[in-house]
Formats: sequence, structure tokens, C-alpha cells
Amino acid sequence: MLSAAAREYELEIHPDKTKVVNAASEVQPLWPTALRQNNISTEFFEQARTIDHYFAQAFHYAAEHKGQNVLRFAVNLLRRVDIHKANWPQFETYLLKAARANATTIPMVVHLLALYNAQGFPVNKDRIAKFIKDTIAKSGPSAAHYEIAWTLFLAKMLRITLPADWVRPVTKLESSVCALVLLDLRQMGLIDGAFDVSLWTQAMTSQGLESNLWLVAYEADLKGWLTPPVAGFVQSHPYFAPLLQHRVSFYDETRRLENVRKSKPKKPSDAFREHMAALRKWNVDEGEAHEFLEVWGLPGDNYGGY
Repeated sequence: MLSAAAREYELEIHPDKTKVVNAASEVQPLWPTALRQNNISTEFFEQARTIDHYFAQAFHYAAEHKGQNVLRFAVNLLRRVDIHKANWPQFETYLLKAARANATTIPMVVHLLALYNAQGFPVNKDRIAKFIKDTIAKSGPSAAHYEIAWTLFLAKMLRITLPADWVRPVTKLESSVCALVLLDLRQMGLIDGAFDVSLWTQAMTSQGLESNLWLVAYEADLKGWLTPPVAGFVQSHPYFAPLLQHRVSFYDETRRLENVRKSKPKKPSDAFREHMAALRKWNVDEGEAHEFLEVWGLPGDNYGGY
């Protein structure tokens, strides 16, 4: 019946992503609470053991709940962890393992690697370079722009030099973002050797400014990163000429990753405050209230203010 109803709207049900459950038996999964409660210890002698335990749980739950993004959730929780330098190689190994297993973890893994590298941790750039190489080789044929853009940006953040042969799959992608990050790396001297840019230079025309490669066509001309077949194609375009005249840029090569730990939890709503006040009025155990707050991702020390 569900498939028939979907077809009326010219839709198809994905059999691997759709299931029918009994509302009476449906409950929230336990893995988010389990991962939140099994934090990595800040104690030096305990931290190595708890790192192993945390990631063992994360990969276990990811295998059990393949339809839910467990690893991304687990990696995002790591922004609040302080790793000791002695435990960094172990932690780094798990980060890269998570990134290889689930591409949606790559942005936060890049943030964490850049953060700890800026703090002088012994980041293994050879191992990370291999991860970048493998990701490009795997994602290039499938045109997975998301993964490639982030891994190229990782090379930029860590100042990792990439052989031109490694980035050859990128030059075949119609992706302005991937193209600009790669051209930025070349400008910084982080590409060893020459690579083909003909796909992007041929888009540097008036017609190209109205194609899906308009961003690289405009930015590469603005920054002087590529030589167009005919000079002045931006100046002659009725819409892009004013942007060029005012030096409008969409790609900031000076931008760096922000500290992921600056993010603050959202303030509870008035309704939530009233609910917590009622819990206190009803003499709900304070430990249970703190656990409730933690489940919802709110700081437990705010409980006393409700």
C-alpha cells in the first residue's frame, strides 16, 4: 500500500531505507545515550583505555545500526575531549579509521586534525597524506565532490604536499569547489608537479560564466590562477562585470578552520525551563534530572538555574 501511494506522486520507495514498524514497539535507540555517557577520560593513565572503549562502542553500534549515522554522531562528540600528546597516535588512528569507514565524518575529522596540529601535536602527515590519496582515488570516479573538497582542504590546513599524480582524478571533475581548493594548493606550492587544467580553462568564457563551472571561471580569472583563452571575458559579461569591478570574491584563500570548541549549546526554551522547574517541585532525583539534560545534549550544570 505504501509503494502504491508513493507511485501516485511519481515516487519510489527505497527497500533498503524503508521499513514499517509497530508504533507500540518503537523506542528511541540506546546508542546516543551510551556514547554520551561513555566519555573519554581526561586522566592521563585512564585515557588510553577509554579511547579504545569509546571507539569500540562507536564501531559496534555503527555495525548494528547501519541505517543511522552513528559514527558521525560519535566523532562530533569528540570536540569536547582534551587528548594528551602521549595518546595522540592512538586517537589519530581511530579518527582516520572513522573517516575511511564513513565519509560523513570527514569534516569533523579535518577540524580535529587541524585543531591538534595547530597545538603542536605530533600529527602523522605521511599517514594523513595516504588517507588523502586513497580518498581521492576512491571518490574521483564516483564524482564524490564532498569528500574530495574536504580532503584537499585538509592538505591545505596541514601544509601537506601532494604529488600531481594523486590529484589527477580531481582535474576531471566539474566541481568549482574542488577546482578552487586544488588551484589554491598549487598557488601555495603544495602540489608537486603539473596537472591538467584544460577542463576549467575552457569554461573561462562568457558562456562558461553561465554554466555549472561559473565559480571557478570567475574566481580563477579574478585571482590570476588560470589564463583564459580570451582575456576580458568577465569584463564583457553584463552580470559578472560589476562583481569584478568591485573585486567581489566568493573564495577566501586566507580562511582557516575555526576552533570547533567555541560552539555553545543552545539555550533551553521557556517551556523546557518550566518543565525542569516542575521536576524540582515534584522532588525528582537530581541525578535523574542531570541524566535527562545530558540525553538532550544540554549542560548538566544548568540544572540548578531552573
